[in-house]
Amino acid sequence: PPTRQAVLYVLMGLYLFSLLVVAKLAHRRKTRARASGAELQAHFGGSFNAPLLLLTTFSTVYSGFTVTGIPDEAAKRGFVSLRWIGATIVIAASMMLLYPRLRRLSVERQYTNPNDFIADRFGTSRLRLGEALFGV
Repeated sequence: PPTRQAVLYVLMGLYLFSLLVVAKLAHRRKTRARASGAELQAHFGGSFNAPLLLLTTFSTVYSGFTVTGIPDEAAKRGFVSLRWIGATIVIAASMMLLYPRLRRLSVERQYTNPNDFIADRFGTSRLRLGEALFGV
C-alpha cells in the first residue's frame, strides 16, 4: 500500500498542476482581451479597513501556524502554545502600521502585485525574477 508521504506527494503534484492549468487559462484570457482592445484589471477593486485587515491577517498567520505544528505543541506543552496568539497580534498590528504607506504607494505608482514594488524599489531584473519564482 502507498505510504502517507507518497499520497501527499501525489496530491501536491496535482495541486501544482492545477495551478499551472489555471495560470495558462488566465494567460489565454488576458491575451484575448488585449487583442480585442479591452483592459484587464484585478478582480479586487477596493481596500480593507483596519479591523478587517487585522482579522484577515490574524486568520492567515494562525492557519500557517496550524500547518507548522502548533496543535502538536499544544498537545505536548499545554498552555505554553498560547504565546502564538500574542505573536500573531503583534504581526497583524505591525502590518497595520506598514500597509497604509504601501497602499498609498501602490495607488500612486499603480502597483498590481508585490513584484511591482520590488521592481520599482530595487530596479534589478534578477531580483524581480527571483521574487517571482521564489516569492522572496
